[in-house]
Amino acid sequence: MNPTAVPPPTKRWTWVYILLCVALLGAIGFFATANITNDSVDYYSTLKNIVDPDEVSIVPNLSLENERSPGYPLLALPTYYLVSTFIEPRIVTLDIDMPFDGAATLDVSNEQQMQIGFPLRQHFVHDIFFKNFYIGDYRGKYDWVIIFALLFTSYLFLFVGLKTMLGTLKHIYQEVNAQVIVTLMVLTSPALLMAVIQTPIYATLTAVGLSAVFVYWYTRSYMEIPSTSAFFAGLGMGFLVLTRLECVILLAVVSIGLLCTPSRRKLPALLLGVAVPGIVLLGYNFWRFGNPFDVALFQGGISSIVANQNFVFSSLVDPASGIIVWSALTIIGILGLFFGNRYLKILGVASVVFIVIIYRAELSRIDINRYITVLIPFAVVGIATIVNNFKLYKKRRALRKLQQKPHEIV
Repeated sequence: MNPTAVPPPTKRWTWVYILLCVALLGAIGFFATANITNDSVDYYSTLKNIVDPDEVSIVPNLSLENERSPGYPLLALPTYYLVSTFIEPRIVTLDIDMPFDGAATLDVSNEQQMQIGFPLRQHFVHDIFFKNFYIGDYRGKYDWVIIFALLFTSYLFLFVGLKTMLGTLKHIYQEVNAQVIVTLMVLTSPALLMAVIQTPIYATLTAVGLSAVFVYWYTRSYMEIPSTSAFFAGLGMGFLVLTRLECVILLAVVSIGLLCTPSRRKLPALLLGVAVPGIVLLGYNFWRFGNPFDVALFQGGISSIVANQNFVFSSLVDPASGIIVWSALTIIGILGLFFGNRYLKILGVASVVFIVIIYRAELSRIDINRYITVLIPFAVVGIATIVNNFKLYKKRRALRKLQQKPHEIV
């Protein structure tokens, strides 16, 4: 090996990625909150009902819990059982009575549920350990083991996603500064950073990690002859849909797109991977509702698909929350996918369709940025495609200039 050779970009800029991970870990350790509110109340209750259905619910008669995709709580199960089996019995847990302000009653409406938050004061991640809160007279329980399992799952998938995005760029574009692109994408995504600090018990971070896993195996599947990668891509996409139901849009568009490529023969392997989480969902429905084909998940406002042209417009360009303003690099990356090969163009089309289809007309505009964080792994590839194409353009231009010069005889 030539000792004077310049190391590839992925080696030269490793320190950038390391600094990003250290900064995220520091932010999680010192500033991240473990309060459960809005969506996370449902995820907490779902996991609680799986592991201890006889325990009093943290909020009685939740109206939206059964409509939440159960993938995130199900993925938190291994952590819960490990901690509850090997750690919890060996420590002393502090039980704390927490008075409630009366917002939660025995019949919680949708509007009231959106205002629920536990504990009432700001509760940091580093404060959760070995403390259970018992809420009000009805003794609803804020269980630290359940909270830890959900938090650990979120942050695990966050860092798995970051590492997987690097791996994706490494096997697609070896001359691109993968660490810089991933770091910039994270730092320019306020919705993702908000999920890290303020709402880590939402499904956002887990969905980003699963999306990254899908993109990694998807980009390998069309570069390899065996169908193994396609199967793992389907597995990642299946759990992504199980975690965020609206991602079935991505699955549908990608599947249709693959039918138009030489890789159509790998579509059965991809769908076989998707079927595994599908079987998990059937088992969950049978255990929870007594019917494997229960449709509670598809009922109500959460899963409705309603087109609203005015909402789409304001979500795109509103300076207060439009995705072109607050998720600008993600949008650029999605557009960049259209400058890649046919398989990357499929991801680009799927991303655009995902954004255009507004599945909840009453969704606040600020939320649209949170929901498209699932496209960050797609966008990372798009940004790398733009950078790689620019590098190729510069090389071709330099080569043309060299060819135009007369040969010098030395």
